[in-house]
Amino acid sequence: MKLLDNYAVRRTSKDFWGFSDQVHEFYQRTQPIEFGLLDYNRFENR
Repeated sequence: MKLLDNYAVRRTSKDFWGFSDQVHEFYQRTQPIEFGLLDYNRFENR
């Protein structure tokens, strides 16, 4: 839990969607064939 508290971005965080956009852009840039939409439907907010 301490690791998550220090380094994770939780879905309830105001920074979550900005971070998600950065991750999506990174995958699009570095893996243009394999990348796609990220599905957060099953993420748990721990």
